[in-house]
Amino acid sequence: MATKKKIEFEGFSREIDMDVFDDVKFFEMIDKLEENPSLNIDVVKMAFGEDGYKALSDYFTKRDGKLKMSVIMSFVAKMFEESDPKDSASGDSEKITQKS
Repeated sequence: MATKKKIEFEGFSREIDMDVFDDVKFFEMIDKLEENPSLNIDVVKMAFGEDGYKALSDYFTKRDGKLKMSVIMSFVAKMFEESDPKDSASGDSEKITQKS
């Protein structure tokens, strides 16, 4: 069963499915953030879905008049700060390691 965690940031809150932290495509994207900060948008979409990204966009556009990249980057940082990726582990990797 998927574990969900609520992320709160500057009055906006959304639940994240912790299974995203066990997705290789997600980590490949994270690995490229430093060289391509615009991938923060895709990180939010992958972690929270298109609806979650739209909710974030609507909330901050209403508050600030536009969605700022600095807000998205800070939101992603908060997501990692409040989410412990180890919480998403199903234990399968540990079982594989033990069999080796």
